[in-house]
Amino acid sequence: DMFKKITPEKVCQYLHLCSRDGQSSNVDLNFIDRENLNACDLCKTGVGFVKSLLTDKEFKSVIKQYAEFLCQYVGQFEFMCDTLIDGLIDKVAEMAEKIDPLNVCQT
Repeated sequence: DMFKKITPEKVCQYLHLCSRDGQSSNVDLNFIDRENLNACDLCKTGVGFVKSLLTDKEFKSVIKQYAEFLCQYVGQFEFMCDTLIDGLIDKVAEMAEKIDPLNVCQT
């Protein structure tokens, strides 16, 4: 089963937060000013992170694989499902490239 291959360790490794042996990597999170942390900075960091995921070719490929896996369960509509998913994922990635975290987070 395709979903059994996803583990927290693999997700963290993909995000470069863990080494291959599951231990914390040396990712420098010191750029976060914990004493002066505010909602806007947190929002911009989160939006930037989501943007980087949505525009990452490898991440898009994984999402497409899972979507195609799910499409096989819609019977005669599988081809239509695959086509729609491929187009939708590409469109979301295209839109994500244009996201400006500051604009998203401003009130």
